[in-house]
Amino acid sequence: MELEHFRGVQASFLVFVPTFEQLPKCLPQIKRTLDGLEKDTVKQQISVYREDPKVVLVGNERLTQCEQQRRHKQLAALEDGLFEMIEVAGGGVSDYARELLLRASRSKTEVRMYTESAAPLRRYAQMLGVLT
Repeated sequence: MELEHFRGVQASFLVFVPTFEQLPKCLPQIKRTLDGLEKDTVKQQISVYREDPKVVLVGNERLTQCEQQRRHKQLAALEDGLFEMIEVAGGGVSDYARELLLRASRSKTEVRMYTESAAPLRRYAQMLGVLT
């Protein structure tokens, strides 16, 4: 779904940050997790923008030009406050995931993390002060 569909509605950015070991073998399980999180969020009458878990670990230099533009638009939309919250699951970490949290902190977007307490990305979110 295009980002423009989320203007003027309550919206959540949903992302699963896998570990390198999880891809590609755990992709079906990751998608089920995302489906469950999306279903829970939609029950709250909040629209969901869902990031593809296969590209979360990919660095910008390895993305196609189209994918780079899409990522840039997503980050800008997050920083501009288009999303009311960002929901992060998984135990992995990537530059892109860290950037998502940084942009969320700049826009005062609510951050919900479904990770273990010792997960590096959770510690980063705590350092940014986006988790209470």
